[in-house]
Amino acid sequence: ETFGRDRRARRYLMASLNHVHSPNSCAARWCGATPNPVLDAVADADWLVSELLDALDAAGATDKTLVILTSDNGAPLSNDQRGNHPLRGGKAQVWEGGFREPGIVRWPGVVAPRTTTRAIAATIDVHVTLLRLAGLEAFAPDGRDLTPILRGDANET
Repeated sequence: ETFGRDRRARRYLMASLNHVHSPNSCAARWCGATPNPVLDAVADADWLVSELLDALDAAGATDKTLVILTSDNGAPLSNDQRGNHPLRGGKAQVWEGGFREPGIVRWPGVVAPRTTTRAIAATIDVHVTLLRLAGLEAFAPDGRDLTPILRGDANET
């Protein structure tokens, strides 16, 4: 409802979901829905993301909204032995399975659906990118603006 009040206003929404961190959490409607508590938590997180996307659609804000889904680290090895497969290692380890995470982006008119990249990025780059897109100077000496990669205008290295 609040998305649609002033269509000219810039908005920033960050939804940090703790669902799949141990102990796994989920709403009552999802707890016990699968044979695995991790899958229950994933189903709940999936539902929540779909609700957020539906709210953007209902407000007519989809075409003006960059949505980024990512995580902070790989799965803990004690929780899910295959969660990082085929990468070696897991949460709190320096192996690739400990810190390599997928990034999913929806930005209609800018990022084509089902586009992939082999570019390397980090969450500090998301911070710089959002500040630059908002027209603000970003002070993050270790981050870079991902906009050229998202637009498909840049070398992917």
